[in-house]
Amino acid sequence: MEKDTTFKEHFFFELQRRDSLNNSLSLLVGIVALLLGGTLTMSKGASLDASLSNIFRIVTLLLTTAALAATVYYMIRSIFGYTYAYFPDTKEMLKTRGEFISFYAAQHKCLETAKSAALEDYAAEVEAIYAECTARNGGNNDERAAWAHKANRWLVISLVLFAVAGVAYLTNTVGAPDKPVRVLIDNLE
Repeated sequence: MEKDTTFKEHFFFELQRRDSLNNSLSLLVGIVALLLGGTLTMSKGASLDASLSNIFRIVTLLLTTAALAATVYYMIRSIFGYTYAYFPDTKEMLKTRGEFISFYAAQHKCLETAKSAALEDYAAEVEAIYAECTARNGGNNDERAAWAHKANRWLVISLVLFAVAGVAYLTNTVGAPDKPVRVLIDNLE
């Protein structure tokens, strides 16, 4: 008779899904860091004059910063606050299996029948452990994926706003005349 491994396979699937979520968030962290650096660089060039193009640039930079803050918030919600369930230690499971066999050996006269019944109940216990762990891990992964999806949505908004702010930044800085540099020469001997 072939053993059913549905619960075991699903348990490992949820662990792989957790790792996949972690890996996808590492790319997000890198992109957010680049956007924050670019936003900071563009904000250093902003002046307080009341021209329409400068006000537009400041507003788009503020909106970009707010969208990046939302992205970071959702990333943090996707990373922290989750406890995953794992299969018990193999030594503990070996001990439990031995206890099942000892219990059934005391109940039955035939050792082969006792061992067969014990292993059948033990397999059911193992499946119950896998199912319980999988349910918890699957719920965690579903919640984390929802937060990661929101973080990705806000990242796209951040990228669009960053591009608009970049166009405004370039139109203000490319056409602007260079400021003369004043040099003081001392000690001309």
